[in-house]
Amino acid sequence: MQETIPHMRIRDNWHGGPKTLEHWDAPTVFGWIFSVLLTFTPLCFIALAITAIRLDNQPHSDYGKKVLELTVLSPSLYPILFAALVGRFYRVFGRWCLESRGGVNLPVLEQLIGSQNLATAIERIFVIRTNAVIGLIILTSWLLSPLGGQSSSRLLQDAKIDFLSNGTVYYADPAYQVSHSRWIDYRHSVGATYAASLLSSSKQKASPRDIWGLPKIPRLSQERLDNGSYDLYDVNKSDLVSGKASYASLLGIKIQGLVRPNEPTKFNFTIPTSYFHVDCDFVDSFDPLRGQLTKNQTNIVDLFYKYPSFSAFNILPQSWFNAEGEDDDINSPYQFIYVKQMRGSQLYVVKCATHEVKVETTIHCGPGDPATTCEARQQRRLSTENQTGSSLFPPSVTRSDLRLKEMSYALYAWAQASGDKDGVQPSPSEMYLMKDENPYEFTSQLPWTKEDLAKFPYVFSRRMTTAFNTYWDAGLNPGGHTNVSYGTIPSHNMNGLETGQTYKDSFMNTTMGTRITTIDVYSAQRVWVGLLLFTTMVLQILAICSFVIEILIQGPDVLGFASTLTRDNPFVPLPAGGSHLDGPERARCLKNMRLELVDVRPEDETGYLAVRAVSSAKGMDTSMIEGSVKSRKWVHLNRRRLYE
Repeated sequence: MQETIPHMRIRDNWHGGPKTLEHWDAPTVFGWIFSVLLTFTPLCFIALAITAIRLDNQPHSDYGKKVLELTVLSPSLYPILFAALVGRFYRVFGRWCLESRGGVNLPVLEQLIGSQNLATAIERIFVIRTNAVIGLIILTSWLLSPLGGQSSSRLLQDAKIDFLSNGTVYYADPAYQVSHSRWIDYRHSVGATYAASLLSSSKQKASPRDIWGLPKIPRLSQERLDNGSYDLYDVNKSDLVSGKASYASLLGIKIQGLVRPNEPTKFNFTIPTSYFHVDCDFVDSFDPLRGQLTKNQTNIVDLFYKYPSFSAFNILPQSWFNAEGEDDDINSPYQFIYVKQMRGSQLYVVKCATHEVKVETTIHCGPGDPATTCEARQQRRLSTENQTGSSLFPPSVTRSDLRLKEMSYALYAWAQASGDKDGVQPSPSEMYLMKDENPYEFTSQLPWTKEDLAKFPYVFSRRMTTAFNTYWDAGLNPGGHTNVSYGTIPSHNMNGLETGQTYKDSFMNTTMGTRITTIDVYSAQRVWVGLLLFTTMVLQILAICSFVIEILIQGPDVLGFASTLTRDNPFVPLPAGGSHLDGPERARCLKNMRLELVDVRPEDETGYLAVRAVSSAKGMDTSMIEGSVKSRKWVHLNRRRLYE
């Protein structure tokens, strides 16, 4: 194709005339200000890493939330900053090498200028295929970009930390707070508490807490009692749920002083308590209206009919179980008989012996509401001589006969609470002892079967222990047991009976416990913090180096700009001059010029590719056109043509 093009004689001062390589104008000043700010921008990410370390194990706060928001935004900003600074470094380093004496190897310069991101760095390695070491170094530096970006997003995580403190825990002393001789005055409150416990479901009976949310004390197994073991052991919760083990009482121990902050809190404390361990065995069955009765049978009949209000329990006289001349032992077992009358006149006699067992139980509460989380975790038996264990009797009752009197009152009241003697329907206590489930179910009196007798002695003794201690505990604080207040401090911490106070001012014992408060904190991921600091320090070093090199460079920036194609190009007719312009300045001065890649030797056997100025004056500043030259020949590119 042949075309006559106008001679694009641009005015001689199109480039603004000769200038020194160091000149200051508004774009230059703003460019240097931007360069300084960009150079030290990585310090923001170093500060972010240091802030993350300072927030380590610190509670959640508004400040911490803002830092977390920055870590979420960082993976988007870090690669942009990294590309800007590292790309600038390789660019200015290439310019510096180009100006240095001896110049620079062209493939190296091409790698430096072309490696403006990770993708182009990889591309240059495979395309240029020379100086692999330099290419790998450049590639390694660019690989730090995703590593730093991901590190900045993983600086902080939510974690939990426990704060341990000691404090006083208050618990109800098992010694009675209302004299058992006065239980008759509070029989309705005591009976209601006892009946509510019996009426609870089997699941509730096996629960580690009573129906008011107070922790129950497990009963020592017969094996541990027989072995005389005083070792600490873990409470087997599964055995308690399955029924292999049981609690000493269906009522828990009243606990106070568990002051909880807003954060999840756990409490651990150990309390000494006591309960009555009852061993029972079936001894006799007879019909008092038939046959000859033995002396003991006659005495049992006399006792049974002498106290018609007794439904099931009769106290043996002291002479029955104290041998003549026997020393009075306050810790010796007390004995009583349980008499069961079936429909008609048949009597079943069960002999029981009870003694006090002291245990030390570790209670764990939390992290939720103590009323739903307190439970026994560990336990060990204490010696009856161990004064650290709370006694079932007040300090004033130190004689065996006085304790027998209190036991008599308790059994008497328990018998009344169990219901009047009825030959047709068994009492709830009788139903619990023999059936365990549904003690208030209406059923008729039936003779004991082999399955019933098979419950002796262990199953029956276990239920007798639980039932009797439940009633005993119900009488300790008949007006206050259901008033559960874990978080309050009791106003009276003394024996209410001994000081003449009423039962409403229940006395509490104290023990030292630990409070573990779990709070939400920030956890600095030190590996990721270290990686971010490493990558950012490398980035900061490259940024400072590029800034220093940029100061040392004297020539214009012409590498990698399209406007450089117009320099010293015979196919782009320009007046001489403008060599001091860098790429962007040259593009601004020639803003209306259009370029085209063509074959400028169409008549030859092999073509020659060159960039030329488009000959059309369309869109060109007419003030810059001053004449025309002879026509030149050129053609568009052809894939099948040979080119030099």
